[in-house]
Amino acid sequence: MKMLLKKNVKRASRQYKIINFHDNQFLNAMDKLKAISCGNSDHFDKIYTYSNERVDDYLSAFDLKGKRVFTVGSSGDQVLVALLHGAKEVVCMDVNPFSKYFYALKTASIKNLSFEQTNKLLATDREILKLDYFSEVRKFLSPTVRRFWDKVFLKNVDRFLKSESCGDFTQIFDDKKRYAEMKKILNSAPRVKFICGDLREVDKHLQGMGKFDLALLSNTSDYIDSTSNYFYKGKLQNVKFKEVIKQLNPHLTPKASVQVSYFWDHKQYKYEQAKKTFGSENLSIVSTHPCGGAIFYQPVKAELEN
Repeated sequence: MKMLLKKNVKRASRQYKIINFHDNQFLNAMDKLKAISCGNSDHFDKIYTYSNERVDDYLSAFDLKGKRVFTVGSSGDQVLVALLHGAKEVVCMDVNPFSKYFYALKTASIKNLSFEQTNKLLATDREILKLDYFSEVRKFLSPTVRRFWDKVFLKNVDRFLKSESCGDFTQIFDDKKRYAEMKKILNSAPRVKFICGDLREVDKHLQGMGKFDLALLSNTSDYIDSTSNYFYKGKLQNVKFKEVIKQLNPHLTPKASVQVSYFWDHKQYKYEQAKKTFGSENLSIVSTHPCGGAIFYQPVKAELEN
């Protein structure tokens, strides 16, 4: 079976001439990550297979039914959990173009495979995405996504993934009932849109896309503030996290909240960091678990202008 799949993968890569353009386009985008982060691409050029945040815990504090959510990408778990809590539309943005393809693989698995099969497919050890498990989901991928993944398996899948993430942080993959709910939602074709772009240019990317009720930015503040110098259109730019929130603010509804950080066992440090940036009056810690939680901010124009 495994040899047969390898032959099919090689045959597919020969058959679709468009794959060469498609793959080069992807790899060119990946190479640009080094310029964006001034050579520190380790922050951006791989994604987690699962979120290492307890997304379900903090999103359970919000009423997302019928709401629009903006989120960063990586594992795609923020998208999935937002849908699970009733979001009517989710817009996901990531500087790494791979996140879109991984989300397509992940959702195809949830929609078509069993709870046990998906957990094997997304195993977090060094045998991540083993070929025999990939063969189970490959037939459910769209032609474009299938061609991409065929090419990845002919190369080295570890180039694109972090294998140290923890699936039990996201209850979809730790609870059969939640998994069944997620399968039902995904098979109803929810409204999800992906944007490949730098968060430091979020205003440009969200033009004409309406307003959002919630924004999930994970710990991007750590990376943006540590790699604030980057090149855009040949010019050196310097954008700090607070300026990102300024750009995002016009695209939010009046009562919207923004996740500005996430903590595990260093809550006080993270909160103090956020307080220095935004003040304390409109900050809140949202957590239902003693070992992890999110810090949310309700943007206030006067605070952002200081």
